Amino acid sequence: MADLLYHYTSIETLQLIMQDFEHNEICMRATHADFLNDPQEYFFASKLFKESLKDYEKKNNILQENSIFEYIFPENGKSILNEISEISGNPYLISFSNDGDSLSMWRSYAKNGSGICIGLDKNMLLKYCMTKSKMNPAFLLQCDYLKIEHWDELTIFWKKYYTSFYVESERINVSLVDLDIIKETIEAFFKIKEQYYSEEKEFRFCVTEQSNFKIRNNGNLLIPFTELYFDKKIIKKIVIGPCLDKRMAKKGFEMFLKKHGYTDVDRMVDVSKISYRQI
Repeated sequence: MADLLYHYTSIETLQLIMQDFEHNEICMRATHADFLNDPQEYFFASKLFKESLKDYEKKNNILQENSIFEYIFPENGKSILNEISEISGNPYLISFSNDGDSLSMWRSYAKNGSGICIGLDKNMLLKYCMTKSKMNPAFLLQCDYLKIEHWDELTIFWKKYYTSFYVESERINVSLVDLDIIKETIEAFFKIKEQYYSEEKEFRFCVTEQSNFKIRNNGNLLIPFTELYFDKKIIKKIVIGPCLDKRMAKKGFEMFLKKHGYTDVDRMVDVSKISYRQI
């Protein structure tokens, strides 16, 4: 069995993902980063960057008059790190979990146990990332649920790129000769999460998009998203939620997969092992 990542969703969304697209593809929606479930995520990542930069300058005996901290993180205005993360376009994300049968995930993202989760081939997602350019990158990021005092990777970031930032005409600039600074800034911003989300065991598929996006209505908000197409072979498993009629649902999903050209459907469809009843 391939190494899988799981996307929890509704049956209706699965039908949209697996509509009869040309070239035997499926279509998944990546949501704009500003419309994530946790509205504080950007702030948390910025806080970690700030603390790590303070620590870096202190440990390297960088005097206040030579510090770049106030230029990178101005009291008013957007951090240059946010600007760098948006250089190649707006970030859009699809969330996956390493856990294919999590009660909290069924409750939160799969219609309180009446939905499904889709197991996708992790290596095929990684291969998709390899086809993208540095200016329009795609990443598969495993989220880190670490406290500020335990975040060592950002120290490495500043060690590599501190001298790439320079003050010019009272404004901070950055040398982008090496485009890896874009890649690593985006990666750091979107894999940092607060510890209370750790049970989600999240992986994020992140792409950048400048103009080719669409808008959907969730009843309360207009949400930007972009469509990503993958070979339908990327779907390796369908797990049926704990609140569905498992026998009837399994039969229905097997016929659904057969209709879309999948084989060995008995092995593809699984049922949740969790005992859970909606209240």
